[in-house]
Amino acid sequence: MKKMISFGLCITMTASMLFSNVAFAAEGNVPKEKIDEVLVQTDATGKVTEKRDYVTVVGANSTDVILDRTNLTGIKNMSGDESFVNNGDGTISWENKGNDIRYIGTLKEDLPVSMKVTYYLDDQEISPEELVGKSGRVKIMYNFENLAPETIKVEDEDFDTYVPFLTVTSVSLPMDCFSNVESVDGGLVVKEFGDRYFMLGVTSPGTEEALNLGILHLDDYVKVPSSFGFVADVTNFHMPATVTCVTPHILDMLGQNLNEIKTTDD
Repeated sequence: MKKMISFGLCITMTASMLFSNVAFAAEGNVPKEKIDEVLVQTDATGKVTEKRDYVTVVGANSTDVILDRTNLTGIKNMSGDESFVNNGDGTISWENKGNDIRYIGTLKEDLPVSMKVTYYLDDQEISPEELVGKSGRVKIMYNFENLAPETIKVEDEDFDTYVPFLTVTSVSLPMDCFSNVESVDGGLVVKEFGDRYFMLGVTSPGTEEALNLGILHLDDYVKVPSSFGFVADVTNFHMPATVTCVTPHILDMLGQNLNEIKTTDD
């Protein structure tokens, strides 16, 4: 079962989380596939203001009810007229008409990654509200924190680690406001396109700690950023929304996952 999470305002974030299937108490068919797309609205500092989950349940092969584990509230079917019954044990049973079911609900749980955005004007920290309309040398930093620690057993020894996340942030800066833009930390090359500057910020929060690079004396050679940002000259500061995609599938991309780590060499 895949869960995808997204953040937004002056910031929109998307995250993909992998969950294992759990035995269900009620009777029914477990979905063949389930995808959650969670839109998380934030304010300009990264503080979450709203979390809504858009879920797609892929229909089962039979006409039996589809058993769906969920902790969402205010569930509403967005794709059809299938009804559901709350089983009272953390599951709901969907009427099955052979179609995929797409529904929406409100998410209460904490997110696995947090984001904080800090603003500076002429080397002095400033709130985003105060920065609007100002001119000078601006620095904006996006800091991510991994909130998904995990303990794995390797060669009969427990190791504290983190679920590895990769964040990719897209930033668009209007040229009528920004000039002389330079990236910081995990920021990538700034490109010009039309009347805007575009840049990407890439981080992997928690990965450096999980790899114990300090203990291995590799921290001077290998840097895994958990933040990125940029500096620029600004006139009449204003800034559109940014979008951040977050995925825990780094190890999947490398053909590896935490369950396959059996030795210290792994």
